[in-house]
Amino acid sequence: MFDRNYEAHAREMGHDPDRELPFFFAQPAEAVLYVAPGATGEFPYPSQSKNVHFEMELVAAISKQGKDILAGKALDYVYGYALGLST
Repeated sequence: MFDRNYEAHAREMGHDPDRELPFFFAQPAEAVLYVAPGATGEFPYPSQSKNVHFEMELVAAISKQGKDILAGKALDYVYGYALGLST
């Protein structure tokens, strides 16, 4: 079962939310814009776009590689958390 927000957004964008769900999304490194604590970031609006959608995302920064990690050890692989603006 997926989030109702995902379903509504998928339909709004003309897609089928009933297809198999993706399980991982990743932005390219150049999409990351660091904003210092206390500063205000500026969203560089894409010049070729006429329809930008964005959402706040919880970002988990992974500190090291792993495979078949036990649930009790999962946080050993997390460097930290941040908020991200996803377009």
